[in-house]
Amino acid sequence: MAHPKDRGERRRKLALLKERAASVISRKYQLDVDNEKVLQAAARQVNHLCNCSCALCGNPRRYIGEVTFQERRENADRFDR
Repeated sequence: MAHPKDRGERRRKLALLKERAASVISRKYQLDVDNEKVLQAAARQVNHLCNCSCALCGNPRRYIGEVTFQERRENADRFDR
């Protein structure tokens, strides 16, 4: 069994996630990756990459009751029998 990751590994992974978030944000808004606002937004959005939690950006299951892919497959299998 693997040992839990140490602090250095967690920090390295967080830095990589921040770089990825900055890349996504810079491509979305066509800004330079080294822009201070892009780096600040990346630090805020590193865990979820979502600007807000409105019905358009958030989980459709929560807001409009949409079924998950697993539930769709189950329903399709049930009707195919």
